[in-house]
Amino acid sequence: MSEQQRRKIVTLDQEFVSLEAKVKTLEAEKLHLEKEINPLKREIERLQQQVKKESAAVHNLEATEIEMMQFIGNKKSVTASDIASGMNMHSVPVEHFLGRLLKAQYVVQSQVPMVGAMYSLDDKGNAYLVEKKLVPLTGRQAEQPSNPDGYHCDHCGSQQLKRIGNRADPMFAEVGIKQAVFSCLSCGKESAFTQEPR
Repeated sequence: MSEQQRRKIVTLDQEFVSLEAKVKTLEAEKLHLEKEINPLKREIERLQQQVKKESAAVHNLEATEIEMMQFIGNKKSVTASDIASGMNMHSVPVEHFLGRLLKAQYVVQSQVPMVGAMYSLDDKGNAYLVEKKLVPLTGRQAEQPSNPDGYHCDHCGSQQLKRIGNRADPMFAEVGIKQAVFSCLSCGKESAFTQEPR
């Protein structure tokens, strides 16, 4: 081996050692950066979860949304058109209220082949209806409203009323006028309405 070849080998060895040292330095820097980045990632995830919880927590349910959750709960899983026809609503408010309930995590959406989007109650929606006693706890079918005159509950404004009887009107009892007494299937409270003489 000539002197020139030896010098070349020595030079290459030195370059290789130098590159190895650079690689080790870069690896050390990478580890250092990862140590700094990982806590930041965890903090971002924590803040995202907090924002998600807070945005869901501040949602005040409207009477229509509560009725919609009851409707979905009774049917277990429905399409938007099922809600529109079952609740006698236009498709626009149906989509509006479904969007609000989805954002607030009361309802979940799943895609079913050949059917499309199906909606069912999330755990939070089920819990709300149970806590507010808006669904029966027994296995019996949910009570159906009987409110042909379209009265509104004095307490929550719902039209989901079931007639439970009559009573004498406090002002016109002497002339035989009675009040129809209803129980609200939405809030559970009673309302009474004076009946027109027929």
